[in-house]
Amino acid sequence: MKHKDELIHELVGIVTAADGHEDCLFLPHWTDSTWKSLLAEAQAMELANGEILLRRDEVSNDLYFLVEGELGVSIPHVDGVTLTSQVTRYPGSIVGEIAFLDGGFRTASVWSRGRSVLLRVPESAFDAFVESEPRLACDVLRAIGRIVAERLRRSIGASPRDPVRAG
Repeated sequence: MKHKDELIHELVGIVTAADGHEDCLFLPHWTDSTWKSLLAEAQAMELANGEILLRRDEVSNDLYFLVEGELGVSIPHVDGVTLTSQVTRYPGSIVGEIAFLDGGFRTASVWSRGRSVLLRVPESAFDAFVESEPRLACDVLRAIGRIVAERLRRSIGASPRDPVRAG
């Protein structure tokens, strides 16, 4: 597996690319050093095909950035039992954002489709980032909020928001 600094550089390239997708944190004014500050305490991890990253209803508040590979996600319907068809997350995506934001249980199960490489940001590392860089932490939280809102819009069939990237 690549060194963490290489993975951060790769992630930054993905999220700042003109063709970055809506599951990427959109932080256009951030530099490589800003990203390195956020991910200073991140832990690189590799998953094999089919390996489970998150289980629905487990307790964990860490946030994950997918750098390489693909992740499958099963999301329960409102009844809490029926699972929707799988959603796929691609490099640059974040996962684990709901429990990260509210401190609750995981709302979905997530597993690797093939080999995947991620950067895991423990809750304690983000808390330290908030203390040292409150303005930048606010940027991250707003960007995560945009992703959560967009995912909700897609799940209920609502019209997409006006693209922030165009503004």
